[in-house]
Amino acid sequence: MTEKTGTLMTIAQLKAGYRVCEHLDCGAVRHYDVLKVAPAGRRVEVTFATTCGADSVSYPADAFLYAHA
Repeated sequence: MTEKTGTLMTIAQLKAGYRVCEHLDCGAVRHYDVLKVAPAGRRVEVTFATTCGADSVSYPADAFLYAHA
C-alpha cells in the first residue's frame, strides 16, 4: 500500500490556499488547488482551480480528504 500524502482532514477544516491530494489506484497523486471554501449548512462548497478556470463541488461537511497547506 502506498503511503498517503497530505493530512487527513474534514472538508469543514479545508481553507483557500490548501492543496487537495487525490490518490489514484495506480499509485499516482493528483493535486488540486483550493480557491474558495464556502460553508452552506451541513454541506461545504469548494472551488478548485482547473486548467479552464475553476470548478465548484459540494461536499458533506463531515467528509474526509487528504490535503496540505
